[in-house]
Formats: sequence, structure tokens, C-alpha cells
Amino acid sequence: STPDTSGIRMTYFDSTGLATATPKSVARINIVLRGQTRGYLNITGLKRGVYTDSVRMDIAVRNRS
Repeated sequence: STPDTSGIRMTYFDSTGLATATPKSVARINIVLRGQTRGYLNITGLKRGVYTDSVRMDIAVRNRS
């Protein structure tokens, strides 16, 4: 799997919206969690198969915007 298809990805942004690696400049954190079933699922109304899902959240760092 690649980082864009499974696992966790965290990206840090400064107050202007640019990606940053400088801890003191972080104003927002974007987190993406992706997962996949371990095996085939049988879900009524859906094709039998392996399914994936994801959740994305943005976190604003207090007093840094």
C-alpha cells in the first residue's frame, strides 16, 4: 500500500495555508485516516468484496491563525 491508499497521513500548515515542517509555524493540521477490510465482506445490496473507507479532519491550533 502507498501512503495515499492506507494508513495515516498528517500534513502541517502555517497561518497562510502553506505546508510547513517548522513546529512553531504550525497553525493547522490535516489528518487523513484510511483503512481497508482484512477480507471479503458480504453486505446486502453491495457486491461481495474488499472495502475501503477514510476520514479526514482539520485541526486548528489555538492562537496560531
